[in-house]
Amino acid sequence: MWGGRASWHQERGAEWLEWVIVTLILTIAFFALLQAVGGHLTEFILKVRLWLQGLGLR
Repeated sequence: MWGGRASWHQERGAEWLEWVIVTLILTIAFFALLQAVGGHLTEFILKVRLWLQGLGLR
């Protein structure tokens, strides 16, 4: 065996920390993207909603 139980816990902790960091980066990137295109996205959703209402769907 390599490092035993202590090595497994260290590796597990490193994987958990990596997961947290990647999740934080993706969350920040998502909010930055939403701020950049949020107005256009809202406008697009409104146009689709009006188009669907024109078809008689809700």
